[in-house]
Amino acid sequence: MRLPTEKIILRVLVPTLACLTLFMFSIVKWENISAIYFRPAEEVKRVQLEIMEVIGPDKQDLAAWERLAGSELDLEETRWIRYLLMEPQETVIFPDNTKYLLTPSAVRNRSSSTEYLFIIFTHSAVSHFKMRTKVRETWADTNYLRRTKSINFFVMGSPAGNDEHCHELQANVTAESELYQDILQGDFIDTYRNLTLKHRLALRFLSEECNETSYRFAFKTDDDIVLDVIAFAHYMTNVDETKLVDPERSIYCAHTVLSEITPRVEDFKWYIKPEEYAGQKYPTFCIGNAYLLTSQLPTLLYDMSFYTKPLWVDDAYFSGLVAYNVGNVSYVQLPGQFITVPIQYNSTAEALKAKKWLVHTWQNPDDFDRYHLAFHSRHDLDIREQYRKSLTNISEELKSDDIFEYLPKANPK
Repeated sequence: MRLPTEKIILRVLVPTLACLTLFMFSIVKWENISAIYFRPAEEVKRVQLEIMEVIGPDKQDLAAWERLAGSELDLEETRWIRYLLMEPQETVIFPDNTKYLLTPSAVRNRSSSTEYLFIIFTHSAVSHFKMRTKVRETWADTNYLRRTKSINFFVMGSPAGNDEHCHELQANVTAESELYQDILQGDFIDTYRNLTLKHRLALRFLSEECNETSYRFAFKTDDDIVLDVIAFAHYMTNVDETKLVDPERSIYCAHTVLSEITPRVEDFKWYIKPEEYAGQKYPTFCIGNAYLLTSQLPTLLYDMSFYTKPLWVDDAYFSGLVAYNVGNVSYVQLPGQFITVPIQYNSTAEALKAKKWLVHTWQNPDDFDRYHLAFHSRHDLDIREQYRKSLTNISEELKSDDIFEYLPKANPK
């Protein structure tokens, strides 16, 4: 008996297309999600408009989702909306398949009798040998870290390729790791679009290897940032936590971003497609050049990421979207550090005058020494004289010790 054409299509073509779709999802580790969530971009935009018509632009209102579930939208579409808007899902949608290639034994074997103020995780790239060397020679020097009860490790992925150059890169990183014991490396390809995997790798390591009672803050930064670690340490040691909703769930930002409109201009570096994230705004988050997490948060953020749709913009994802899903997270703007992009100054004196605790060198290792010397001059009188002697012209401001104060003056009431 011949089957009708419609039944042949249903029994043969539809399952075949479904299998192909699932196969495509399975081979892309980044989009390892159920096919129920797949929709074309045009439908994403349509659903987004429906959301805004019903509940307005302030997206994360779970009660509104529940009302929608029984009215304009069916249950499956409501799940889709929650997925697009980064609401936590009921099942794992972002599994962690990354394997450790190298781990920082200096951190794993750190003194158990010391309560660290900072465990710093510095984003780097496989090829950034010069930047890591400069970091170790300046603000992450052993004496400097010991003075601030801190420890630092670098986080990176793997070389992209299987040629001789990539093998040489990996061999150099392995040798570097054996020498300094401060490298955490995962088996994902080290690209800009994989920054979220890099960030997640650090949070996982902190969760697994660093008991939250053994340190106070996890400190995220990048390998082209010069830090005044002593200024950070002085401030964070005595930080006022009395006004925080939950002092153990707090993020301290060098640059806090409030209600940023989701970038939709296609030629913009951080352009986000509606199907990547459908919300009109990001929740509050920190720019990724420097922020600190209280020691409970690495585990909470890592665990919640399994249930939150991935987004490649790692700072907005972890310090914003995932933190929102964790709930009851407080954000603290560090004094005087706001508007740190761009944070490269025409002279070291400008950075001192602005009371900055960090400077972005934009991958220029030559800037590290002079900015580190300027920052160090705040805390050591002999270094201060050395710094003054290094300058061609000394302004009246630099002759005064006031410029070396690291805290901005309080505004008069």
